[in-house]
Amino acid sequence: MEQLTYHDRPIEIKPMEPTREIGMLTHLVVYKRVPSPALPEEVVGKLVMLCLDAVDAVLDFQLEKELELPEGVTHNGKTTILAHEAIEAFELEEWLA
Repeated sequence: MEQLTYHDRPIEIKPMEPTREIGMLTHLVVYKRVPSPALPEEVVGKLVMLCLDAVDAVLDFQLEKELELPEGVTHNGKTTILAHEAIEAFELEEWLA
């Protein structure tokens, strides 16, 4: 088995632990809910957290919880979105199962 090295020191490659954040990012990018190349990385990261907050809110029966959108992002002309609206807008229904 070949060993990767950097300046003659071995490089240890560890598999990345799956997290909810990585799962949500994958969902948003793969299903084209967030055009990641077109948006700054910071905005994409905030949208990932917003979506996770929306899922948590709906699972806690807080469907009307108001969530702040990242700067520059609007929903129907507003800078906030309700948890249940985020579920619909980003097609997160499978995250509620």
